[in-house]
Amino acid sequence: MSLLADATALIQQKIAVFPVRPDKRPAIKGWRKKATTDPKQIKEWFSDDRYGIGVPCGKEQDLVCFDVDIGHTDDPVRISKLQDFLVKWANVADDGYVLRKTRSGGYHLIFGWPENGKPPRRIMPKLDGIVDGFYFVWSMPDGSYTHVRGELADMAMAPDEMCKVLERDQFGDGGSLMSEDAAHEAMWSDGDAGIRHDALLRMTHDWSVNHPEDSVEKWCDEFSDWFTDIYGDRIDSDRLEALLEYDVPDERGELYRAFNGVSITPDRANAMLEAAGEKLRAAGKLNTPPMAQVAQVAKHQDVVKKMRGEFEDIDLNELLGIELADIDWIVDDLIPAGNLISITGPSGAGKTRFNAALMSALSTGETAKLGLPPADRPIRTLYIANEERTEDVKRRLKAAAKLNGFTGEMLITVRGKEQGRFSLVKNGELMQEKVDGLINIIKERDIELAMIDPVVTLGIEDENTAASVDVAMEALQAVAAATGACVMFVHHSPKDRTSPEDALRGDSGAWRGSGVFYSSLDLGLTLMPWLPEECHDRNRGKEMRRRWKNMVRNHQAPKYVVLDSAKERENEGLRSTMFEIVGQEVRSGGRKIGAMRYVSEAEAQSNASMLLASASEVDEAVSKEWARVMVDELGEGQHMTSLVKIAKMLDKKKPLGWSSGDSKDEKLRTDRGTGKAIMEHIGPPKNVSGWWVSLETRGKGIWCHVSKVS
Repeated sequence: MSLLADATALIQQKIAVFPVRPDKRPAIKGWRKKATTDPKQIKEWFSDDRYGIGVPCGKEQDLVCFDVDIGHTDDPVRISKLQDFLVKWANVADDGYVLRKTRSGGYHLIFGWPENGKPPRRIMPKLDGIVDGFYFVWSMPDGSYTHVRGELADMAMAPDEMCKVLERDQFGDGGSLMSEDAAHEAMWSDGDAGIRHDALLRMTHDWSVNHPEDSVEKWCDEFSDWFTDIYGDRIDSDRLEALLEYDVPDERGELYRAFNGVSITPDRANAMLEAAGEKLRAAGKLNTPPMAQVAQVAKHQDVVKKMRGEFEDIDLNELLGIELADIDWIVDDLIPAGNLISITGPSGAGKTRFNAALMSALSTGETAKLGLPPADRPIRTLYIANEERTEDVKRRLKAAAKLNGFTGEMLITVRGKEQGRFSLVKNGELMQEKVDGLINIIKERDIELAMIDPVVTLGIEDENTAASVDVAMEALQAVAAATGACVMFVHHSPKDRTSPEDALRGDSGAWRGSGVFYSSLDLGLTLMPWLPEECHDRNRGKEMRRRWKNMVRNHQAPKYVVLDSAKERENEGLRSTMFEIVGQEVRSGGRKIGAMRYVSEAEAQSNASMLLASASEVDEAVSKEWARVMVDELGEGQHMTSLVKIAKMLDKKKPLGWSSGDSKDEKLRTDRGTGKAIMEHIGPPKNVSGWWVSLETRGKGIWCHVSKVS
C-alpha cells in the first residue's frame, strides 16, 4: 500500500496520525496537537511519500504499543527475554492485537487502551510501553515497517497482567538498575545499543538524585554537556545524538524520556516544594520562613534532646549492691543477642557455605554437629544475600542439611539478589525507611540472627573511609538494638600474597578497609584456609604451602577451613573449629556442590601429613627421571640452552610426571607454568646414578651443568 492509502486506512478507524521524517523524528512542531483524522490534511502530508506515518498513543486514541526492540541489541540473553515476552503475549492475547515488524527487526504489539490503569513506560531493557505523550512509527516510504497480523477493528484492550509488569527502579533506590561501574564501562567501551540504553537509565537516575532541586529541562541541558565531555569520543556521532536528544515542550527524545521516568525521591519532592515556596514568598503571598530554616531549627532541637539521653550517671556504691545480668547468649560464645558481630575471610574460603551450614544447624538447634557450642533450642534466621540468588541459597542449605543430618524446625528467611540489591545507605546517608522496614520484618518473624552478605553491598561507597563505613555500622547497630536480634555481617580480608594463607587467623587486621568495621563489633570471627604444620616449617614451609595448595586445587587433598575468634564478647571466646568442604548432591544423581562438615584438627593434620609425604616421594621420583633426560640428551659438561629445548627433550622421552601437551615453540615461550615446573624439579643439583645435574637461569638462557659425582 502507498503511504496515503496506509494513512487513510488508519483515519477510517478514527486514529489520528502525523508525518515523521525518515529518521523517525516528527516532521512538524507540536505533533501531538496537530495529529489529525482530516482527509485533506492527510492527503497533503502523504500523497508524495515524503514522510512516514507517526501514530500518537494514549487514552484518547485508545491505543498502546509495546515496542520490542530485538534488533537493537547483540546480547543473546536480552534477545531471548524479548522473544519470550513476544511469544507469551502473542499467545495470551490471541487475535486481539495488531503485530507489525519494525525497521530494526523488532516488533510493535498494538492493543487498545487498558481498562484499569495504564501500562508502564519502561518494562525491561529494550522493551518500552509507548503510552500517553509518545508515539510509534506505523510505516515508512521505504516499506521497512511491515504488517504481520491482526486488524485494528478487531483489537482488544491490553491484558491487565501485561500492564502490571514492574517498571524499572520501582522503589526509587536504583536497585533494579545496572551498577554505576557497569554503566561507565558500557559507555566507555561503546557497548551495544541495549546496554547503552540501560547505562543511560543508571546515569540519569544518579544525576537526578545528586541534583534534586533541578528541573527536567536543566537536567537534560547540563547532563548532555557533562556526558559529551566524558564519553563523546567513545560513541559514534549518530548514537551520541540519539542518546542526548531531548525536546521538553514536545516531551520526546531518549534523554528526556530517561529523566522524565526517574522516581520522585523525598529529596526531590522537598526541593520542588521549596522552589514553589520561594516563588510565593517572592510574590509576597507567603510569609513563613524557608523550609531549610525550619528544618535546621528542628534538627538542632532534636540533636540536643537526643544527646541528653545518651549520658548516664553511675553510682559505684549503688553498683556494688546490685546483681548485674549475664550476657544474653543465643549460642554461647558465638551469637550474643542484640549485638553486632562479623565473620571475615578471603575469597573462596567458604563464608557462604559456612552461612548455609550455620543456618541449617540453627534451624534444628544442632550446632554441636558442626563442632560449635550447643544451642539450647531451634533458632530462626534471616539471610540477606546480595550476591546470591535465592535458588542458589536453597541448594546450599539443602546440601548442608543432607551432609550433616539437619532436619529443620524453624523457618529460614532469605532475600536473594534477584530482588535487587538491598541497601541501608544511599549517597552517604542512612535510609531510615529501609532500616525501619528491616526492623519490622525481624520483629514480625521472631528472627534471632540476621545475616548480611556481604556488608559492602549495603551502600558503602568507600570501605577504606571511616565516615562511609560508619553510616552502615550505625544502621546495623540500630537494627540490633531495636529488635534484640544478633546482626552478623560478612566481610572480606585483605589480600597478601607474601604471607601464608592463614596468616590472619584470629587477627584484628582480618577486616579489610577502615578500622571502623572491627571497632564497631561486639564479637568478630575469622574463617581462613587451614594449612598443615608442614606449611609453617622454618626451612621448607614455602615449598610445602605451594605443594599443599596445588594438591587442594587438583582435588588430591581435602579443602579445610578453620573458624577462630578475633574479638570476644566475654569469656575465653570461641575455640578454633575446623571444617572440611566436601561435595554433596542436592538431588539424586545431580551435580555435587560444596558443603561444610565438622572435622577435628588432629584428623585433618594426620591426613595432610600422609598426603604430603606421599607427594614428596612422587616429586623426588619425577625430579630424578627428568634429570636423567638431561644426562642422556646433553651428556657431561656445561651447556647453554633454553626451556623450549629442554621441554622438547622431555616431550621426546616422556618421563614420569611430564604432560606438556602441545610443545610448539610459541606456546612454550608463553607458558610460564611449564618453565616453572622444569626449574622446580631439576633446578637444584640432583644426584642421578652417579651424575650431578643442575639448572640455573643466565640472562635469557638456561645454564645446564652435568658432571660425574666425585
